[in-house]
Amino acid sequence: MACWKTLQSEVKPDAVNAGKREARQSTMGARATNHHVVPQVLQKAFSIQNDPKRLWRAKRSENGTYKDPERKLIEKAFVVRDYYTILENGELSDRIERNFYGPIDDFLGRLLPEVMDALTRGAVPRFSPQALSSLREVVLRMAMRTPDFVPEHDDVEMGRQVAASTLSGLPEDASAVDREKLLSILDEPRKLREIGRSVRVKATLNLSPRIDASLSDLDVRWAV
Repeated sequence: MACWKTLQSEVKPDAVNAGKREARQSTMGARATNHHVVPQVLQKAFSIQNDPKRLWRAKRSENGTYKDPERKLIEKAFVVRDYYTILENGELSDRIERNFYGPIDDFLGRLLPEVMDALTRGAVPRFSPQALSSLREVVLRMAMRTPDFVPEHDDVEMGRQVAASTLSGLPEDASAVDREKLLSILDEPRKLREIGRSVRVKATLNLSPRIDASLSDLDVRWAV
C-alpha cells in the first residue's frame, strides 16, 4: 500500500500558503469546480446492488431531520461547487482539490479494494506500521474535508473580516487606489466569498501538534 505520508509531501501547507507550486490545472485542462466532499471511491462501496453507479441518499433538512432516501448518481452525490477552490495570485485555483485531496482519493482507491477483498474471504485486513499511520491520518482528513467539520464558518463573513482588517492596517502613506480597491471588495459578496473560502481551505490543511500526536493512539478495529 502506498504511504500517505509520502503522498502528502506532494503539497505541503507552507507551499500552499506561499503559492509556490504551479497549479496542476495548467497541464490537466480546465479548473475542476465540482468537488466531492465524500470521495467517489468511498461512495462506490455503498452502491446499490445491480446499479453500481448509484447509491441511496437521504438528504438532511435544515432542521436536522432526513428526507426519504432517493437514488443518486455517485458522480453527482456529495458535491459542493468550488468547495476547495483557493485564490493564488488573485486567480481561482483547484490545486488543493487536485494535488492534496487527489492523492488521498488515490490512496483510498488502492486501499479499499484490498480491505473489501480480505473481508469477503473472511480474513482480517492487516496493515504495515507505515500503512496504518497513513490510514489514521486519511480518516481524519476525510472528516476535516466535509462541511460538517466547520459548520459555523461563513466564507463571506470571513472574507469581510480579512478585507476590513487589511484596510484598517494600511499604512498612512498607502495610495488612494489601494484603499479604494479594498473598499470596493467589501461591497462584493462574490469576492468576499472567494477570500473567506481560501482562508478556510488552507486552514483545514494544517494538523495541530495535539491532533497529530493523538493519531498515534488510534487503533483500527473491524466489526463483522
